Amino acid sequence: MTPESALSFFIAIFIFGVTPGPGVFAIIARALVSGAHSCTLLSLGMAVSDCMYLVLACLGLAAIATHWGEVFTVIRFVGAAYLMFLGYKMWTAPVKVSDELNVAPANGPA
Repeated sequence: MTPESALSFFIAIFIFGVTPGPGVFAIIARALVSGAHSCTLLSLGMAVSDCMYLVLACLGLAAIATHWGEVFTVIRFVGAAYLMFLGYKMWTAPVKVSDELNVAPANGPA
């Protein structure tokens, strides 16, 4: 591994680690219920599994790109088509507007 690829991998892991996701919310919920000490093993397990997942995903896609360039190109186009499909579905989704307004009274709560 070259220093440039190691640095880019570190940056990707760092960004992946600092962005909140369902795992972060699970840790916060557990900390609120059982205290911060109970989250140690959960946090460690999530960090290790995230790193393993990223390494295996990178190695798998690198192997496909190296040995089967055409398959990797198909994977890229299928991924792009899927993202465009999701964008189209979001663009054409109907907007749901609620008739009820939850506005507090001007003189404060009763």
